Amino acid sequence: MTQRPNRYRTLLAELKRRQVFKVAAVYGGAAFVVMQAADFLVPALRLPDSVATGIALVAIFGFPLALVLAWAFEMTPEGVKREDPVTSSELEAIAAQPRSRRWPAGILAVAGTVLLVGGVWWSLGRGSGGGTADGATPSGIAVVPFSVTGTDLEVWREGMMDLLTTNLDGVGGFRTIDSRTVLARWSEGLGDDAVPDLETTLGIAETTGARYALVGSAVSVGGDVRLAAELYDLTSGEEIGRGRAEGPPDSVLSLVDALSVDAMRALLTGADQDIVSQRRVASITTASLPALTAYLEGEAAYRRSDYTNAVEAYRRAVSEDSTFALGLWRLATALSWTGGYDYWAIDTELLERASALADRLPERDAELLRTTLAFDRGEPRALDMAREAVFRYPDDPDAWYLLGEVFVHSRTAVFYDIREGVEALIKAVELDPTFGPYYIHLIELAIAQDDTTRGFDLLERYEAITTTGARSYLSLAVPLFLGDGAQRAAAEATIDTSSLVGAMYVNLDWQSESLDVQELVLQRAGVRAAAAVEMPRAVARIALLETLTARGKYDQAYAMLQEPRIWPSARAEEAFVLNALVRTMPEEQLDAWLGPEACETEGPRLVCNLAVGAYAAERGRWDVHARIIDSQRDRSQAALTQGDSIAARVLETVASAVEGYGLIRRGEPEEAIAKLEAVQGYKFGPDHWVRWWLGEAHVAAGQPEQAVRYFRTLWLNRFKFYGSYRLGELYTELGEHELAQAAYQSFLRMWKDADADLPQLARAEAALRAGADR
Repeated sequence: MTQRPNRYRTLLAELKRRQVFKVAAVYGGAAFVVMQAADFLVPALRLPDSVATGIALVAIFGFPLALVLAWAFEMTPEGVKREDPVTSSELEAIAAQPRSRRWPAGILAVAGTVLLVGGVWWSLGRGSGGGTADGATPSGIAVVPFSVTGTDLEVWREGMMDLLTTNLDGVGGFRTIDSRTVLARWSEGLGDDAVPDLETTLGIAETTGARYALVGSAVSVGGDVRLAAELYDLTSGEEIGRGRAEGPPDSVLSLVDALSVDAMRALLTGADQDIVSQRRVASITTASLPALTAYLEGEAAYRRSDYTNAVEAYRRAVSEDSTFALGLWRLATALSWTGGYDYWAIDTELLERASALADRLPERDAELLRTTLAFDRGEPRALDMAREAVFRYPDDPDAWYLLGEVFVHSRTAVFYDIREGVEALIKAVELDPTFGPYYIHLIELAIAQDDTTRGFDLLERYEAITTTGARSYLSLAVPLFLGDGAQRAAAEATIDTSSLVGAMYVNLDWQSESLDVQELVLQRAGVRAAAAVEMPRAVARIALLETLTARGKYDQAYAMLQEPRIWPSARAEEAFVLNALVRTMPEEQLDAWLGPEACETEGPRLVCNLAVGAYAAERGRWDVHARIIDSQRDRSQAALTQGDSIAARVLETVASAVEGYGLIRRGEPEEAIAKLEAVQGYKFGPDHWVRWWLGEAHVAAGQPEQAVRYFRTLWLNRFKFYGSYRLGELYTELGEHELAQAAYQSFLRMWKDADADLPQLARAEAALRAGADR
């Protein structure tokens, strides 16, 4: 009985007979030689690094093709022909050969494969200009020996090289090639030629694996030294920047710093880097290399929403150079992201210092700085200034972002749809999708607009480009407010252990139609203080009280007002709102809570005076009403004398608002409108109260169309529900029945868990039924 040959031995025999092993060995060796030649010729011919990579890829994909062809064809004197099938007897004879005769073929195949893999590794590693341990390939800078002219300057030849290599390393994410490596390549490439031409110099620089070369000279001029340096992109061979510095030889370190700053500006302008936008490079006016280095560190952290480290780096930058306008501006902005409950307050002093140096900035940046300062001061003109900026500079993401910021934070945008602000922020992200801060308000607005798809998409993109933990409340808020049942339940389960619940309220207090979630968040915040934003429990309780009012939970809110831990000043404010907007409460209770003495205690004294003054007008206590107005104006004048224009304006707003409300109660709505409109539109102060009363004044004056525009702007949750309810009434009066239905539906969504006996519920439901029957 004939024994069938082993299948493994049969396959090896067939591979040997068809010379596949030999082909593998020859192909691998040839590929290795070709890639070695490419590694030499690519830099020599100044070809792009992608040529070496392409050769390696061709070698990789050509290897299996060569093996397939070896299997299918053979070389004969007549040319290449298809391999004839082997007979079983021939195959058995080959398979029966001793193992020692089969090993050479296997060794050849292994050798060819090793050569191929080695060549590919060499080409991809060397040809690409070198890599780092984590696979990244930062842009390398080779500083070549300086040419020197004059006496006693020989030491500057390699000395300048060492100093600049040390200075530039790591700045802005660039790396420098070790000076010893450059000198070794310089010696190998030059031989006896001590004065190479530019082409030779750049060729030697490229052999170090660098992307850029800094070529410089030192010339003795009188008693000074004049330094010059040109920066070249070795990929294109083009000069991308140059620097100059001149001074006495004993100030070499400051001269090198000045030359380094010039080089960095050129690198940031000509290189494909995203640490700082190309447009911003012109705004970097510092002559201090340490200031520039710290600023770029701050920019890198700021882009990742790592505000703590950004602030620290920006502080170092302005400490090194107190006249660094852009550094001061960025520091003020970064600080606004690290604040607590009043997180949107920018450091005005820093902005003022930056503004005083605005003449050092390009006009575009000077204009944006002026707009930022107007926005920070709460000036109504900030909106028009921001719109003008995006009209003039439609390619500038910072301009678009600033317009979005004005809409989000400034009450100057009260008569415009928030969608303009959303679109501005979207445009900023489109122009620079790697800048983390641009996403934050967009995510918050997606929550406010109940846009689930956009909210989750933006959160995913934001988390992909930012530091772990950056604005972490968003990672909790999105599933909590926008998630499905399972996502919301999972988020709720983490609230008890999260320090982010206060941050969610601070940043989402205008989220209007998920008030049940907001109430849950604040219940937990009242149990534990939120250290992330330093939200005291007293503040959390007041915020919860506001949310109960917004949800129409009168009984709970009224009971909470009686808690001893509620600040008297906050109690006065919240009692006035609950009484005016939800349900009338006992007069004796209001008298106890809304006396002038309440505003002399801890808490929100400013709005307390507003509430106490308005309540005095309601009760016809005009002497108290007048005292409140006079006291606020006296304080305003004192603040103005001390140079605090913002406080002075806010106090005047309170005085005028109380005066305007008194005019409404006296039956003089036209006069009230004039008084209230004079102080309407500022970022700071009781802006929602002013617009609420302006709406009521226009109703009293028989001007429902004008009243609508004010009630539409009540977007904080404590007023939003009332704005929607009043809009339902006004749109019905104006015959805008579809708008009336939408307004009533919005109101009922916010009051879905309200006390059932509140008359507003019955009226809104009846209006909806009437509209459906129409």
